[in-house]
Amino acid sequence: FLHLLVTGMASIELENFLVNTLKEKEISKLLQSTTQSYQGIEKLITRNFMCCCYALATELQTLLGMSRWYDRYEELGLKEEAVQNSIDKLAGLMIKAQELLQCISNSKAKLNAFLKWLLKATMSLGDGNSSSTKLSDSEMNLVVEFLKTGNLFASRADTTHFKIDTVWQ
Repeated sequence: FLHLLVTGMASIELENFLVNTLKEKEISKLLQSTTQSYQGIEKLITRNFMCCCYALATELQTLLGMSRWYDRYEELGLKEEAVQNSIDKLAGLMIKAQELLQCISNSKAKLNAFLKWLLKATMSLGDGNSSSTKLSDSEMNLVVEFLKTGNLFASRADTTHFKIDTVWQ
């Protein structure tokens, strides 16, 4: 893929694979499928998980107020420090969820740029016209980043880190 990206020319094996095996229709389906999958994950986090976190934060704030009413709720064992600790942990969880959303968004952009480039490259290989593979600088940067981090160049021996693309597969 890197040779095709840099020179615009594919090896005979890669050209046969892209034109005869993978085909434009299959790449289009893959692009649509991955986009829908990423959007589904984003919706799960934003609509379900974050809504639950906001509801839980509201309840914890109520509990915090109750824990400060020592005369009435001290006998129940409601401690202000414990409730505040729970609020802090929930805030940390919500921040991690936002980081995950950002990671998913970046991963989606890189994969979509790669698949769009691959679709254009496959179409140009089928037509014999290399001018249709032109991408904007930002799209080209995303494709290069995907190729660098998409386990195409990464060592398989490194199992201490995972890629977000493999989390939901």
